[in-house]
Amino acid sequence: MAGDLVVDTAPSLAGPSLSEVRPAGHVALAAAQERFEQAAASGIFAKTYELAGFPVQLRFAGKSILRRLTRAFGHLERPMGSQPVLTVDLWDSATAATLTPRLPAADFDEAARGAVAYFAEGPVRALYQPALETLQMLDEEQNHAWFWAKNAESLPEWECATPIRHILHWWLARQGVQQLHAAAIGLPSGGVLVVGQGGSGKSTVALAGLAAGLLYAGDDYVAASVEDGPIAYSLFNSGKVEPHHLDRFPHLLSAERIEPETDPSAAPFDRDKTVVYLHESHATTTTASFPIRAIMIPRLVGRGDTRIGPVSAARALAALAPSTIVQLHTAGAPALTAMRKLVASVPAFDLALGANVEAAGSVIRDLLAELDLE
Repeated sequence: MAGDLVVDTAPSLAGPSLSEVRPAGHVALAAAQERFEQAAASGIFAKTYELAGFPVQLRFAGKSILRRLTRAFGHLERPMGSQPVLTVDLWDSATAATLTPRLPAADFDEAARGAVAYFAEGPVRALYQPALETLQMLDEEQNHAWFWAKNAESLPEWECATPIRHILHWWLARQGVQQLHAAAIGLPSGGVLVVGQGGSGKSTVALAGLAAGLLYAGDDYVAASVEDGPIAYSLFNSGKVEPHHLDRFPHLLSAERIEPETDPSAAPFDRDKTVVYLHESHATTTTASFPIRAIMIPRLVGRGDTRIGPVSAARALAALAPSTIVQLHTAGAPALTAMRKLVASVPAFDLALGANVEAAGSVIRDLLAELDLE
């Protein structure tokens, strides 16, 4: 939706979170910066992370939002000093007692999961999620972003497990790196992307790989570049664990676990899962990146042996693209082009998860050994 000023006529966007009149993008960015500076008047807590090979600085106005949104990046923290190529300012109104930022003129998509309002005009991107009461904004020209929450303490753990993912999606895409709804496990010499819709077994395979001694890059969202050979990048060290996984993979018992959400408004597929931050308990098995050698499409069969078989690039794209586009809300034709290039660059395999699903890790390890011999 274009234009400098748009009267807000969507009832579901009304209320204390938004002004009745929503400004153009550049006005909203200036307002966000003003609100952050107000929130940070008593001090800023800054951390630097290496995300997909780029130094990114997160600046927090308040310890509460810092505590809630940094655990997922713990494995990628780097010493302060490197000049960041992206700066993200984060604050919440409950802690800093500041006014709510203004939302730019946005298209409201009631069909999206949880409903979102999305704005894209020139260098400005913004996404407001009413159910979470969060706003993510990016100025692509200035490489500066903002994340606001009404109350950091009330954010569901599944959101804290994958923080600022929309900002990262927009910004990384401009650097030739595509965020994916996928898991990634492997060895320093190479690994696999595990792709499929929610409930297909991505987390199961990632945890089985961890148990088999493979490196863990993520089980829900990762990033990938396709230039000069495909590379998988870890974004978050968080894992989402179904209760029965604790019996299958006892090594997870040493991890501090955040129990499933009890809030009935939480997404059903998130409410039933426990969040673990694997870098805190498995620091030597989390990794920042590795070359992508293959794509895996898991299927929960439940009987027989766990086994693999080759499939086409078209099948891999069908397993990867729809869930990525749905999960990221704003992914479009450029994301689809990047994913087409990715699936065309490496072989793809069906992974039939039999009665011994925990064997998936060793099956993948054997495949990687075979690919190294080719």
